[in-house]
Amino acid sequence: MKFIFVIVLAIFSSLHADIPEGYYYSAAGLSGEDLKSALHDIIDDHVEFPYTSTSTDTWDILKETDRDPNNPDNVILIYTGWSVDAAQEYNNGQGWSREHVWAKSHGDFGTAIGAGTDVHNLRPCDISVNPFMVYFLH
Repeated sequence: MKFIFVIVLAIFSSLHADIPEGYYYSAAGLSGEDLKSALHDIIDDHVEFPYTSTSTDTWDILKETDRDPNNPDNVILIYTGWSVDAAQEYNNGQGWSREHVWAKSHGDFGTAIGAGTDVHNLRPCDISVNPFMVYFLH
């Protein structure tokens, strides 16, 4: 048991190392509304990207966040795990698409900037795959 604790501690320590020095200092020791306000101030200057655009959009971001580590020209698709050519985004229905992993039944955010383009909620997927059926087949 002690060995597992050491492993978990090492993992969390390495994750913590990626946070910039001083990033959370303004929130240290706070609670309640003061903590909420301090955390908001830390993250409120983030950049929002459009769903589809001629400039940087969610397609471009997914090509980075879901890049296949074994083939940097590909993305890995959710539900199937297939590695496909990243440049083939949509491609008239012959390429890959984007899937919102937050169910519409829990709130349909659409594709509007904000929740609808939050790339933490989007994943590349095969156009022909129905995630509902994949869930029941596994």
